[in-house]
Amino acid sequence: MEMRQNTVIAKNYQLISKLGRGAFGEIWRAFHTKTKEEVAIKFEDASSKRQHLYFECKTYLYMQWDNTKVKEVPKMLHYGIEDKVNVMVLELLGESIEGLFSICGKKFSLKTVLMLAY
Repeated sequence: MEMRQNTVIAKNYQLISKLGRGAFGEIWRAFHTKTKEEVAIKFEDASSKRQHLYFECKTYLYMQWDNTKVKEVPKMLHYGIEDKVNVMVLELLGESIEGLFSICGKKFSLKTVLMLAY
């Protein structure tokens, strides 16, 4: 399945633009077609040997179940398989770390690095 702008995923989420690409797939900005809430959607080929998105999904579910552990983690809104592609929809919290790094001239202060590590 080739991801394209305006494609509707899971009957509710319309793709806006690609946010990035990693070793395991793509991340897109999208919005819920009814509520207009912006979200992030991760895609991974379902035929790949290692299913990283499934385990990431389980981790998000654990953190949502016990929100006393980590509060600054996006909520997972949907996980499923569509056209041989694993799909995970997440709450969009803001700019990616990579995007912020570019905005800051590819240099973070010590305080920023420590805040990210916390």
